Amino acid sequence: MDLYEYQARELLEEQGIPTPKAIFAQNSHEVAEAADKIGYPCVIKAQVKIGHRGQAGGVKIAHNRDEAILESESILPMTIHGHKVSGVLVAEAKNILHEYYVSISVDRTSRDFDVLATAGGTEVEEIAKEHPEAVKRLHIDALGDFDLAAATEMAQSIGFYHADVDQAAQILLKMWRCFKDNDATLVEINPLAKIGD
Repeated sequence: MDLYEYQARELLEEQGIPTPKAIFAQNSHEVAEAADKIGYPCVIKAQVKIGHRGQAGGVKIAHNRDEAILESESILPMTIHGHKVSGVLVAEAKNILHEYYVSISVDRTSRDFDVLATAGGTEVEEIAKEHPEAVKRLHIDALGDFDLAAATEMAQSIGFYHADVDQAAQILLKMWRCFKDNDATLVEINPLAKIGD
């Protein structure tokens, strides 16, 4: 079962993974109320079960209430790559210094689990093509476990620039718990961001 971002965030938050404040909205009136609660600037994000929303115009920044309403009214009627927008997520904007992509998935070929990570966030496909050595991969045996030592080693290998490796390892470990507890086939954070504060 695929989840919308607003649903997936709830599962990550249950594990204690820090996420920006956000409110799901289905019309411009709800968007205005949510944006006022979140504060400005805020990000209006199309909720579709497919990636590349930003490139398709489904992610916009609003600096005030009027912009939030206008941006939501342009996003809500959209269809992105064949997927009808089901609503928007109004999220607090963050001062992002560095972006990373991290995921845990079932590898059906090798019948184990893969932890995958790279610097670069939303441009992960291009990075993987142009610099495959930058993508770090860890296989976990189907009967094995991903512990703090493995998470710390993974965090160190990714190269979280000037970030707290211990904090990054904790996030990877919490992602693993989310993956296992929900019997998921894929858990990803894209982007995992180091923010200015």
